[in-house]
Amino acid sequence: MTNSGEGGCGPNMNYWFDLFTGTTWEEFRQAGARITGFRQTTRNVAKGVKPGDIFLCYLTEVMRWVGALEVVAPSADRTRKTNSDSSEFHRIASVHVRR
Repeated sequence: MTNSGEGGCGPNMNYWFDLFTGTTWEEFRQAGARITGFRQTTRNVAKGVKPGDIFLCYLTEVMRWVGALEVVAPSADRTRKTNSDSSEFHRIASVHVRR
């Protein structure tokens, strides 16, 4: 996850890249597409995410933009998750999103 800089509709809105593989995108959608999480290595970056920010969702394998998600609130969900592609992430900074 990286910050693409300030901008957008609100004066304090930031855009963030939320990268997915085809597998992790499908798992995100099957889980309701309401909560996204971040790897442990991006914990400090994730602390900067706030309500009103936008996640720009990108499928890395096919190099396509697939969505834009608005952050609505932090999530209390701190569970570890291992995706079927064996990547593990912690929801240490997970957020509820509006599709």
